[in-house]
Amino acid sequence: MNRKEIGEWFKLDDEILELALKPKSLGGKNEFKALALFGDLVIDLVLLEFLMGKYPNFRNLDQGKLTELRSATTNRRTFLKLAEHLGLKEILNGASDNDIKEAIEALVGACFQKNGFEDSSHVAMKLILIIAQENYFDDNPKKLLLEKVQAVISEGDKDSELPNFDTTYRAGGSDHQPLFICELNFMYKGKMITSISDKFGDKKSAHRNAARKALEIIKQM
Repeated sequence: MNRKEIGEWFKLDDEILELALKPKSLGGKNEFKALALFGDLVIDLVLLEFLMGKYPNFRNLDQGKLTELRSATTNRRTFLKLAEHLGLKEILNGASDNDIKEAIEALVGACFQKNGFEDSSHVAMKLILIIAQENYFDDNPKKLLLEKVQAVISEGDKDSELPNFDTTYRAGGSDHQPLFICELNFMYKGKMITSISDKFGDKKSAHRNAARKALEIIKQM
């Protein structure tokens, strides 16, 4: 979407739209932070409603699981995927990843300030549904993989072993912007799992990508 379409999608006029799309790094002022705070609160409330509908036993989930679900939906990596989907990364060219995340929150906050809770909650729910439908959840695949393999080892499976993420190596790029690949080779229920990540500018992202690919392989077994 272009700037005008973003304004229409979030139900904003030009004046408040400009405030919501201008973090401090792009010349914005304190109004941007205030809008981001409002939006963060609205999104949290709507996410609570969404999770209660998605998980019948929601009230019985422990605090750790609740925190994990919230983090998977509203963390920076998930919101960056959402921003790319909406076209915000191009509109906010030059802004940091954190600024882009806060811009989504500020847009929701601007809708709240201009139109009230009902309209802003509707907009927030549309954002959460995009995350769900496009599977943008950032669900910590490295942790999930380790837990899945550890579970079968704990059950006595001697043909499984924990993946070693130390097998990450330089794969091109410049001295200032190196690229990395993570290659996992480990046994799971007697089968060798090989997962090679795409190239990333940091090792953590390579770890996550390799873990996600390994989980897909295990899922198809």
